[in-house]
Amino acid sequence: MMIVRTGARPISVRNVSFVALAFAVATAAAAPPASCPGPTTIGGLPGARFADGSFGVKGPLAVNPDGAKASYTVGDHGFTYISNGMDRWNPKVSCLASGSNCSSLFLQAEKGAFAPGTPEFCVYAIEVEALAPGGQTVACGGGKKVIGNGKGRPRVGQDQLDTIEGGKTRYYASMTHLNQLVDGMVRSIDSATVPAIVVPTSSPDLLGRVVYVTFEGRSTVAVAGDTGPRFGEGSIALHELLRYGSLQTPQKIGPISIANRCGDAEKSLKAPYESRPDKGKGDLCNRPGARLGPADVRAYTGIDAGVTMVLLGKARLPMKSIVSQVPVTVDALRKAATDAGYTDESMQRTAACLSGS
Repeated sequence: MMIVRTGARPISVRNVSFVALAFAVATAAAAPPASCPGPTTIGGLPGARFADGSFGVKGPLAVNPDGAKASYTVGDHGFTYISNGMDRWNPKVSCLASGSNCSSLFLQAEKGAFAPGTPEFCVYAIEVEALAPGGQTVACGGGKKVIGNGKGRPRVGQDQLDTIEGGKTRYYASMTHLNQLVDGMVRSIDSATVPAIVVPTSSPDLLGRVVYVTFEGRSTVAVAGDTGPRFGEGSIALHELLRYGSLQTPQKIGPISIANRCGDAEKSLKAPYESRPDKGKGDLCNRPGARLGPADVRAYTGIDAGVTMVLLGKARLPMKSIVSQVPVTVDALRKAATDAGYTDESMQRTAACLSGS
């Protein structure tokens, strides 16, 4: 099974106002900037820094599904591979390393109920709990925790998800670095409903900042909601808003059995979703000899280039540490931007400074 690591880190409610989305996702006018700073490089991408503390970058946008219910599932059928949320532990091996075998070893640990003797993993993108009520979890550094070998297990969500073939499956509670207060409870943000970008792990102070994002005439406000190696990743919701101007019908997950491969459900998948066959890219339905094995729906179709992201210098959600004190919605993000003195026109002008990047 192919491993594709996204860069990111409790589950959010679907509290995005669709009226707000319609208001937030507007055609970006090609307003010429009043004055632009000189170009620079930020996080490896062409960018610019502005006098009010804002800065922007322009480049590709990969998909970060973390925080969505369907991001990681029992049996590894989620929108991202389970190995993208962990590394091997004892022995320490990056799941990015060739031959790490993380996916099959995780399924082995899962089959053994993560009991003593099963493979161990250091987990950073999934909630971890002790095997027994009242038990202790084991840390593996940087806020990460161990699962497997009796030291812990990923926490399973309370409800179930619908699958493409009409079944149900359980999911593991995925985390984001930015949290939010919802009805007095601390929760992660939901990649499927909240437009968000990933900021470098070295800059956690950026979490909660309002971001203005544009792509091919569409724009939306977003939040700096997770951390990873670099700029250049966005939530499922952000990808849908930039591509289509609105959130799409929630995507059901796999697996897709061999008998049901290459049917309407698989052929009609829309970006950022795509079919990832267990037998690899050679088993795609538009190639001869397809249907060699089952497939899963993964959220991996990014945008190759041309996405402008401006982190507004004075606009931020009300924060305590890494927890937004209000639910993260487009309404809340627009309010934070407006309260800080930003208008659609001023944000468009700032973004236009990167138009030639």
